[in-house]
Amino acid sequence: MNVTNGTILKLKNYRVLSLKPSDAHDIPELERALNDGASAQPDSDRDGFYVVELESSRAYVYVLDKLQTVYLVASQLVASSRKND
Repeated sequence: MNVTNGTILKLKNYRVLSLKPSDAHDIPELERALNDGASAQPDSDRDGFYVVELESSRAYVYVLDKLQTVYLVASQLVASSRKND
């Protein structure tokens, strides 16, 4: 995965779905972040895919604009020391 320069991803009223039940706990935080405008890195290898920085995790998502849906593909916890930066 190659990520390019960052952007702000602001997607109000988009539905957020997790592809893995184990990542579903990140949906509320991801929804809030996308409604407010989240820091995101586009994946230069895949159109519509982004790495989104959340308070407690990093999410890899796919945005399908025509259905106003964001798919949470994967989530990774962020080290607690990073939250204090």
